[in-house]
Amino acid sequence: MRISCETQDGKNVVVDVKKIILRVSVYGVLKENDSVLLVKTYLPLWEFPGGSVDVGETLYEGLKREFKEEAGLEIEPQRFLLERESFYLSPTGKVFHSFQNFFEVIKVKKSSNKVKKGARWVSLQSLTSKNMKKSAFDVIQVLTQPNQKYFLVAQNK
Repeated sequence: MRISCETQDGKNVVVDVKKIILRVSVYGVLKENDSVLLVKTYLPLWEFPGGSVDVGETLYEGLKREFKEEAGLEIEPQRFLLERESFYLSPTGKVFHSFQNFFEVIKVKKSSNKVKKGARWVSLQSLTSKNMKKSAFDVIQVLTQPNQKYFLVAQNK
């Protein structure tokens, strides 16, 4: 059996379902005025700091760890924004049935203001589907369009 998967840049490819790995991940949305803190990973596309939750780790624990690793800041999760389900072909060639959880976060007061290399404040107005990872752009839609669904379900084609 084969299934349609999305790539980081939003293209669709067909893969064998036997290759699918379950992946739970968590991402933090840190807003400051009209900007959000973003990182670039495998492709030259912006996304929110975050990643896979380790076995035995809660979403909050994973978010704090991933945010510190990728952006260099200590944060506290605040409000759940969105869960996004997708079938995803990673740049490494792995195929995931992915459950991505996005939370608004605040910076811990004692945390440094200095972000790691690769992390940058980007204005919300400059973000488009062309310069963001598809999953991250879905979150921008939730932030800027309050009537957006809070759970996006994968569409098998």
